[in-house]
Amino acid sequence: MRVRSMVIFCLAVMLFGIATFASWYEGSDLVERPFEWDSTAKITSWWNHGAVERENISQLDYFIYSLKYKPLFPILMLISFVYILFAVGKRWMKGKGILSVYSAGIAVMLFCGAMLVGGSPTEGGKLMMAALIVSGGLLTIYASLNYLQLTRNAER
Repeated sequence: MRVRSMVIFCLAVMLFGIATFASWYEGSDLVERPFEWDSTAKITSWWNHGAVERENISQLDYFIYSLKYKPLFPILMLISFVYILFAVGKRWMKGKGILSVYSAGIAVMLFCGAMLVGGSPTEGGKLMMAALIVSGGLLTIYASLNYLQLTRNAER
């Protein structure tokens, strides 16, 4: 791996870590907003059979709250995580047809995530849906171009 690629990969890992911490911190506002617990603390409600209290709010619900109302860091988490997955796949599957399938698989997961977030009435949910669709679209384009290049090289 070239030095430039390694530096970019390390920056993506650092961005993911920082964005994760910032999202978690911003989402901790959920504890102070009991009127949001019914619509946002879904994981806590599921784990505790509907009982949501200040003491038992799941850390994962912090990310849901952050995504709904302060989406910058969750979107940065998404972008950096997709890049990390892509970079690892590209490194280990270079020159193989499986890279196209791998990229398309990630794209399908992103599109499925967009469908899950698609019904959100909040601006954060709409922004995340757009980020998921754009990321999935770019990976789909890459997978298609990579597949076309491999088939052309195989014909020669």
